Amino acid sequence: MRHPSAAPAALLAAALLAAGCASPPPPPERALLDVPPVVQKEPAYCAPATLARALAFADRPVPQDILAVYGGSKARQGSDVDAFYRALAPLLGQKDLRLRPIVSVDPIRAFSLARAYNRLARANGRPRLRIPDEFASASVDLGSLFGHADPALLRQAAAPRLPAFEENVVREIAAGRPLLWGVVLGVVPEPNVEERSRAGHLRLIVGYANGGATVLYSDPWGPDCPVKRMASADACAITQSLHVLEPGARGKRP
Repeated sequence: MRHPSAAPAALLAAALLAAGCASPPPPPERALLDVPPVVQKEPAYCAPATLARALAFADRPVPQDILAVYGGSKARQGSDVDAFYRALAPLLGQKDLRLRPIVSVDPIRAFSLARAYNRLARANGRPRLRIPDEFASASVDLGSLFGHADPALLRQAAAPRLPAFEENVVREIAAGRPLLWGVVLGVVPEPNVEERSRAGHLRLIVGYANGGATVLYSDPWGPDCPVKRMASADACAITQSLHVLEPGARGKRP
């Protein structure tokens, strides 16, 4: 409950900001959405389980098994996230929802990060990543591309993307929208993730801390999908996609 004395202070701050007499207030130190846990039923069901969580949070629940069938997910082989999202667009449309990309699933974007990494690796005398012919690849195996990346160099290569990443996380969480977060596992050390588990993965960003310098995220595995923490610089470095659920055409204001 808001303390009664906070209202006049907030009104005064808004008036000062409108008059050009004050800077925008900084984001709160911590914000966390209460997203229902949905544990993935199969080893490679991270995509359907993560989308099922976002749908449950939006009060439009769909079982992960149904999402897996519609999205073409395989129990042992996982999902092509871009194809999964495209296949589910009609089903989401029936619920007056759509997935809005913030960071699109784009092989060219991944190759761009890999090339920036290799420039740094060359300058520092470190092994470079093996980049396939992007024109011959409709998709990219993220585990193969970034599997042997050095975390510090990858963080440095992704640094230009960090301000936008933090801004997007803060804005979407403040609007009450968890972010469906595509990452490369095993590059940045994480609790309960083995280093050799280098592969693409989908999870949710459910909040932030330290004004956006830390992301709060949750995986669709484990008994209760516990909330974990990661520095935003590391989170940005392993990001390959970001999407949010939002109202479809019928739910938008004219």
